[in-house]
Amino acid sequence: MAELVAAVTQEGRRGAFWLPRLRDLQDALGVEDRPAGQILTDAATLEDLLYAAPRDNFADFYLLTVDPQQRAEQNRRFTAAAETLHAALSGRDQDRG
Repeated sequence: MAELVAAVTQEGRRGAFWLPRLRDLQDALGVEDRPAGQILTDAATLEDLLYAAPRDNFADFYLLTVDPQQRAEQNRRFTAAAETLHAALSGRDQDRG
Protein backbone atom coordinates (compact mmCIF):
# COMPACT_ATOMS: atom_id res chain seq x y z
CA MET A 1 0.00 0.00 0.00
CA ALA A 2 2.79 2.41 0.89
CA GLU A 3 4.42 1.75 -2.49
CA LEU A 4 1.21 2.70 -4.32
CA VAL A 5 0.77 5.88 -2.27
CA ALA A 6 4.40 6.88 -2.81
CA ALA A 7 4.22 6.26 -6.56
CA VAL A 8 1.01 8.25 -6.99
CA THR A 9 2.41 11.04 -4.81
CA GLN A 10 5.44 11.32 -7.09
CA GLU A 11 3.15 11.82 -10.08
CA GLY A 12 2.12 15.22 -8.69
CA ARG A 13 -0.97 16.69 -10.34
CA ARG A 14 -1.60 13.51 -12.34
CA GLY A 15 -2.10 11.62 -9.09
CA ALA A 16 -4.06 14.32 -7.27
CA PHE A 17 -7.43 12.67 -7.89
CA TRP A 18 -6.27 9.23 -6.71
CA LEU A 19 -4.08 10.20 -3.79
CA PRO A 20 -6.85 10.97 -1.24
CA ARG A 21 -8.61 7.73 -2.15
CA LEU A 22 -5.44 5.72 -1.71
CA ARG A 23 -4.71 7.43 1.60
CA ASP A 24 -8.24 6.60 2.79
CA LEU A 25 -7.57 2.98 1.88
CA GLN A 26 -4.21 3.07 3.63
CA ASP A 27 -5.83 4.56 6.74
CA ALA A 28 -8.56 1.89 6.70
CA LEU A 29 -5.91 -0.82 6.66
CA GLY A 30 -4.08 0.84 9.55
CA VAL A 31 -7.00 0.78 11.98
CA GLU A 32 -6.09 -1.31 15.02
CA ASP A 33 -9.21 -1.13 17.19
CA ARG A 34 -11.53 -3.17 14.93
CA PRO A 35 -11.71 -6.85 14.09
CA ALA A 36 -9.46 -7.86 11.20
CA GLY A 37 -12.39 -9.07 9.13
CA GLN A 38 -14.10 -5.69 9.37
CA ILE A 39 -10.89 -3.87 8.49
CA LEU A 40 -10.48 -6.00 5.37
CA THR A 41 -14.15 -5.58 4.42
CA ASP A 42 -13.94 -1.79 4.77
CA ALA A 43 -10.67 -1.67 2.82
CA ALA A 44 -12.09 -3.89 0.08
CA THR A 45 -15.06 -1.54 -0.26
CA LEU A 46 -12.73 1.44 -0.67
CA GLU A 47 -10.60 -0.48 -3.15
CA ASP A 48 -13.70 -1.35 -5.19
CA LEU A 49 -14.46 2.38 -5.46
CA LEU A 50 -11.11 2.91 -7.22
CA TYR A 51 -12.36 0.74 -10.06
CA ALA A 52 -16.08 1.57 -9.99
CA ALA A 53 -16.20 3.93 -12.98
CA PRO A 54 -16.63 2.23 -16.36
CA ARG A 55 -13.74 4.30 -17.71
CA ASP A 56 -11.05 6.56 -16.29
CA ASN A 57 -10.82 4.39 -13.19
CA PHE A 58 -7.66 3.48 -11.30
CA ALA A 59 -6.89 0.68 -13.79
CA ASP A 60 -6.22 3.43 -16.36
CA PHE A 61 -3.67 5.21 -14.16
CA TYR A 62 -0.01 4.75 -15.05
CA LEU A 63 3.29 6.30 -14.03
CA LEU A 64 5.26 8.67 -16.25
CA THR A 65 9.01 9.16 -16.25
CA VAL A 66 11.53 10.66 -18.65
CA ASP A 67 13.21 7.36 -19.52
CA PRO A 68 10.85 4.92 -21.32
CA GLN A 69 12.75 1.88 -20.01
CA GLN A 70 12.43 3.14 -16.46
CA ARG A 71 8.75 3.88 -17.10
CA ALA A 72 8.06 0.31 -18.12
CA GLU A 73 9.72 -1.11 -15.00
CA GLN A 74 8.02 1.39 -12.69
CA ASN A 75 4.63 0.57 -14.18
CA ARG A 76 5.31 -3.16 -13.90
CA ARG A 77 6.05 -2.75 -10.17
CA PHE A 78 3.09 -0.39 -9.73
CA THR A 79 0.72 -2.85 -11.40
CA ALA A 80 2.13 -5.74 -9.36
CA ALA A 81 1.59 -3.77 -6.13
CA ALA A 82 -2.01 -2.96 -7.11
CA GLU A 83 -2.66 -6.61 -8.01
CA THR A 84 -1.13 -7.81 -4.73
CA LEU A 85 -3.35 -5.42 -2.80
CA HIS A 86 -6.40 -6.58 -4.73
CA ALA A 87 -5.60 -10.24 -4.14
CA ALA A 88 -5.12 -9.63 -0.42
CA LEU A 89 -8.43 -7.78 -0.11
CA SER A 90 -10.57 -9.91 -2.36
CA GLY A 91 -9.07 -13.37 -2.18
CA ARG A 92 -9.95 -13.89 -5.83
CA ASP A 93 -8.36 -13.31 -9.20
CA GLN A 94 -10.01 -10.60 -11.25
CA ASP A 95 -8.76 -8.65 -14.23
CA ARG A 96 -9.15 -4.92 -13.51
CA GLY A 97 -7.77 -3.58 -16.77
